[in-house]
Amino acid sequence: MFQPNNQLAIQKAISIKDSSTLMQVDQNETSIVVRDEMQNGGFAHAETIIYHSKKLQDDLQMLGTKIKEHEDSIKFLKTQKNKLDDSILDLQVKCRSLSTATIEHENNSQLQTGEQTTAQILQHEKSAAGILCQLKTRLGTQASHLPLTKDVLGIVAALGKVDDDNLSRLFAEYLGVESMLAIVCKTYEGVKALETYDKEGCINTSSGLHGLGSSIGRALDGRFLVICLENLIPYAGGFVADDPQRRLDLIKPRLPNGECPPGFLGFAVNMINVDNANLFCLTASGHGLRETLFYNLFSRLQIYRTRAEMVLALPCISDGALSLDGGMIRSTGVFSLGNREDVDVKFPKPLVTSTLCENYIEAESQVKEMKWKKEKMLEDMKREEALLHAAKFDFDKKKQEFLKSLAQSSSYATQNCSAPKPPLCSSFSLTKELPIIKTSMPSSRLLMDSQMEGDSYLTNLLHEGSQLDNELMGSSNLMDQMSPSPVEIESSARRRRGSNFTIEEDNLLVSAWLNTNLDSMQGNEQNHTTYWRRIWEYFHENKTFISKRTQLSLLNRWSLINKSSAKFCGYLAEIEAMHQSGVNEQDKIAKAKLMFHKFQKTSFQFQHCWNVLRCQPKWINDKIRRDH
Repeated sequence: MFQPNNQLAIQKAISIKDSSTLMQVDQNETSIVVRDEMQNGGFAHAETIIYHSKKLQDDLQMLGTKIKEHEDSIKFLKTQKNKLDDSILDLQVKCRSLSTATIEHENNSQLQTGEQTTAQILQHEKSAAGILCQLKTRLGTQASHLPLTKDVLGIVAALGKVDDDNLSRLFAEYLGVESMLAIVCKTYEGVKALETYDKEGCINTSSGLHGLGSSIGRALDGRFLVICLENLIPYAGGFVADDPQRRLDLIKPRLPNGECPPGFLGFAVNMINVDNANLFCLTASGHGLRETLFYNLFSRLQIYRTRAEMVLALPCISDGALSLDGGMIRSTGVFSLGNREDVDVKFPKPLVTSTLCENYIEAESQVKEMKWKKEKMLEDMKREEALLHAAKFDFDKKKQEFLKSLAQSSSYATQNCSAPKPPLCSSFSLTKELPIIKTSMPSSRLLMDSQMEGDSYLTNLLHEGSQLDNELMGSSNLMDQMSPSPVEIESSARRRRGSNFTIEEDNLLVSAWLNTNLDSMQGNEQNHTTYWRRIWEYFHENKTFISKRTQLSLLNRWSLINKSSAKFCGYLAEIEAMHQSGVNEQDKIAKAKLMFHKFQKTSFQFQHCWNVLRCQPKWINDKIRRDH
């Protein structure tokens, strides 16, 4: 008496089972899902292996980030240390100058004044500088209003001052008497006024300096130098901040190890002091004496304490160097040897003020403070280097563990692939689906395309010290072996549908997919079964050839077309990103086909479909949605 009810219950169960196994199509990916018994067995273990590899990969990401942070900190600390070295060096030069000036002032030692420099110039009676000084001595300030001298600034030796007597002698010897006695004019008009010529091009001895020398019984003897400021190429860089002397902000020399050479005291051009009267004497283009006259005389001439230290700095000496003990390098590879010459025309020294002692104490205090900061910075650098070493050690250890895990996973996959494969399901479960892992790339590329994608720094770390691609490519990849390949999908589909699809069938199927949309009135209520029934109807209503393809056959064929075309687009995008010159579109397509064959282990068979889909907004938007 209970039999009807039992039959009814059985029928309901069958009905429920049928409704739960209705065909559901994921347009993003066509996957063949094995039965629940297989999910709870081998695939469950595979998921555990993949989770472990993912965790190791996350650990590598974190360690790589730490390594980069430590390296950036060390780089920043080194930059700050170099800046401190420069500041300490500048203050030490200032302390030395202040100390020398203070001692000489206290001892009331000989002081090279401007008057003494003028007297030295006057000793050269028949020189142009000597005649000009005699004129200024006789006429005083009125000399500057004469047509002959109104554009003349003065003599090189009288336009600059040097704190140290030894440096003054070295500078005079380096320049030579002729340059020390050179006349300096603002413009070329002043140069023309000093010497005129007759029609034959001979010097007119009755005008200019020649005429002036003859009038006082001091005929000019030989040639003389005249420097025109407006015709000099000025220094193009900046100036030291808050420096009343407007010293040039020159880049300090660096040895190959990045350190400043020991014994380096500064640049000669910045050791010249310019009087306030001439400090703001500018050319028409706005350049002063330091960046025109003295920069052209000394360029980047470097000053060192001793010859030995100067020789050690040879790799970074480009425009000559001097040492306080008499060493001289004229230019790169040109050495001046022999005994020092005592040039009788030297630069004067600036007057020593009563504030020298206070300035010296302040400068010494700043030097001590900066040296303390440098010591603390060196300690920070050592600590960061120790942390960096530890992070790199942990990274290498974790990387080896990761590679070992991949090797074990590969071994597991090989063993499972050798076993008979489970039967393919003809339906897609609504209640539970096993995640299918896409593997269209070699294992090394799969690793790089995970969450570390775009992090070139971590990629370099992974490749550093090992051949990661060779290690991974040498074994079968777990993910490649666990997921069905396009060849497997295609072969199983062929067994179900019978004969191969023709090009005409493929083209009509693509057209059916493009021309069939979800009903806007039904929205989400229209399921995929209805959607693919409408594609099947469109296909058979518009065919002009004999074809008996079923709805499932069309679905599987479209999934293969869609997936293969999308992967081909990816390879083509990689080729186009290379921006190779002389490569046309056909060449790029050919290279993309080669990449497809290399990584998919089969040829790309759907170019006729891709030619249609590549320009269709519906397919492009669907591909973008699946990629994201």
